[in-house]
Formats: sequence, C-alpha cells, structure tokens
Amino acid sequence: MNIRLAKKSDMLMLYNWFNQIDSIKNKLITKKKISKEEHIFWYENSLKNENRFIWIIEEETLAIGQIRFDIDEDEKLCFIDIYIEKKYRNKKYGKEAIFCARNYISKKRRLKYLVALVLKSNMNSFNFFSSMGFIKYKTGLEFYDLRLNIEKNNEE
Repeated sequence: MNIRLAKKSDMLMLYNWFNQIDSIKNKLITKKKISKEEHIFWYENSLKNENRFIWIIEEETLAIGQIRFDIDEDEKLCFIDIYIEKKYRNKKYGKEAIFCARNYISKKRRLKYLVALVLKSNMNSFNFFSSMGFIKYKTGLEFYDLRLNIEKNNEE
C-alpha cells in the first residue's frame, strides 16, 4: 500500500467516490450527490489550496481510496477525511494511509491535532479512529470531534 498526492487526472475518480451512497450517508456537511460542475470547481480549487492535501491510496497501482487533510493554521489543526472502496475496507489500508499522511504533514507543518469529525450514526468510523488512538474531544449535536495529538510527531 502507498499513497500519492492527487493530480488533475484523478478528478473523475474522486467525483465517483464522493457520490457513492456509502460515502454520502456518512458526510457531515454534504448530504446529497453533487454535480460534476460543482466537483470540478471544488477539485480545481483544492489542488491550488496550500492548506489542503489530497492523497490517493493505492494497492500496487490500483487506486482504492482517498485521504484528505484540511489544515487550520491558526488553531494548528488538521481535519481528516478518508474514503476507501467497500471491498478494501477492514484490511488496514486506512490506518496505513493515515500513518503515511500524518508523517508527511508533520514534516511540512507544525500541528497539534489530527481531527476526525464523525457522525454519531457512523459507529464503524468512530471505532476505526478510536482504534488509532483518537480520543473524543467533544460531542456536537450530530457528530463526535475525535482528536489525535501529533504535536510530539512534529519534534521527531
């Protein structure tokens, strides 16, 4: 398994992943399919955004998912979004991808926490992040704010 930074040619693949039913039902903000035009606008801006990192998760040369980090420089937070195709889940790809992305970002930015905002209805995701050492920081109306301290990772 490896991760690589997303490129313009990944746009359609990410669009299709985003619009999967299992992806939409676990989104905190966007709760319906998005149009291709909306995605193109978002994706092109994302590739230019210095505070957004999108990686493609690969098994050999096959793309199986994506991981995105959105950085809040002021608060020293890094918000995480991850999607892995259903048939590749529960095979440790997600944990490996987060570990690789965390190491990458720790060399580039001085951050305090990785943050996963998980819908209360998504216990699989809650358990996944908990198993990686994320702890419940606070509870919102619809979601849990789970955090992993990575400050010490910055010092290595």
